[in-house]
Amino acid sequence: MKRLLTLILDGEIDQGFDATLEIRQGDLHSPSQTRIKGRLSGNPDLLNCYRHWQQRYLSLEMLFRALSANPEQVTNSSQRGEAFAACRQAAEVLEESLNHWLNTDLEFRSIRDKLLRSGKKFQLLLQTNNPWLRRFPWHRWDLLAEAQADVALSAIEYDCANPVKRQTTPKGKVKILAILGQGANLNQQADQQALEELAGKAGAQITWRQEPQASELNQQLWEQGWDILFFAGHSGTSQEGQRGEIQLNQTERLTIDDLRFALKKAIARGLQLAIFNSCDGLGLAYQLAAQQDLYLPQVIVMAEKVPDPVSPKFLRYFL
Repeated sequence: MKRLLTLILDGEIDQGFDATLEIRQGDLHSPSQTRIKGRLSGNPDLLNCYRHWQQRYLSLEMLFRALSANPEQVTNSSQRGEAFAACRQAAEVLEESLNHWLNTDLEFRSIRDKLLRSGKKFQLLLQTNNPWLRRFPWHRWDLLAEAQADVALSAIEYDCANPVKRQTTPKGKVKILAILGQGANLNQQADQQALEELAGKAGAQITWRQEPQASELNQQLWEQGWDILFFAGHSGTSQEGQRGEIQLNQTERLTIDDLRFALKKAIARGLQLAIFNSCDGLGLAYQLAAQQDLYLPQVIVMAEKVPDPVSPKFLRYFL
């Protein structure tokens, strides 16, 4: 079993963060064996680097699925090459800035040194309520990259209620509710084919719904037991990072609040995982974590807008 290291960062990007590192042998419910406190200084310049990279990244809008179009367009091969080069350069600057921040802050040194002595292939759970920290490329911190660590995000506050014993079908098949949302300019057949292939190998049972009405989706979640909820389509996150929405069909956009009671029922019946294979989904994950009566063990989202061909490849490599 991998060791779980929890890094709690509480504060603001301009003022700094109180930092706490906890080490457990097991999951989050296990008692911590080690607890170290420190501080990470504010770094508004790093935020500027991220915003510059994001602007360059979004200039490649023609490749990405999104709720709204970017007015800047890349129109020929020369411009495309320049746009990709500028994006790569901005990514390198962002990575260098992140590493300099985490590796040189003296008040953070005790936590960094403990991470260095933690061996390889541990799990790091970053707990923070700061929307910008959630967007930074933590997997590019050289310390974590060299350790081949798995990185996940969580809110600082959470209510881990006692889960109801998971219900399964008589044959024990994993049941997947797969939603294909409004898919203008998307190749959803590739997502569907990838999930069908994976489910076939695992002996899972998939129920597909394409552009359902909100009432139908709520009914499906409420009346049947599911192990996995899958969504492919358009999604987005508000500027403050605390609200996400999915484009369910041509006329309806839904937030987690719109599905709250149906999701609560589905979780009580054994829902273990939600996969939002769509753009810019951190707001969806935040809303799920912020709801104290919705304890969903794991949520998978895309932090940024992603090129359409990436979605099916992600499914095949990750699952």
